[in-house]
Amino acid sequence: MLTKSNWTGFNKILKLNPNQIIETVKKSGLKGRSGSCFPTGLKWSLMGKGKRYLICNADEGEPGTFKDKFIIQNNPQLLIEGIAIAAYALDAHKAFIYLKGEYNYLKKNLLNIIEKSKNQLKKIDFKALLQITPKIKCFLFFK
Repeated sequence: MLTKSNWTGFNKILKLNPNQIIETVKKSGLKGRSGSCFPTGLKWSLMGKGKRYLICNADEGEPGTFKDKFIIQNNPQLLIEGIAIAAYALDAHKAFIYLKGEYNYLKKNLLNIIEKSKNQLKKIDFKALLQITPKIKCFLFFK
């Protein structure tokens, strides 16, 4: 089962600069959860300059998987903490959570968790907003 978030990881990384965070992620060996298993730290280090946007893809495009739904249903706080860590490390100006249309019912709980997380998110000057596109897509949008 997933460990509940208490924002310990997030509060630790606030003592580091973004490059130190990226190096820590590289050394950890963390890989993406898609089929390619691309190293997360390497991906982060390849980001270009300028405005950056973070997208959390909870589409579950891989056949027969429900990992995103499981995390969102059982520990959405950990998802929001992870997004905050990545956004801080990448100096992302906005972050989006993409939910497939079938998971639209999870949106209300995610918004509730974002609202409860505002004190933590203020530490990196993140404000949560909601953006929904018609019928098939749902984006939770952090500004």
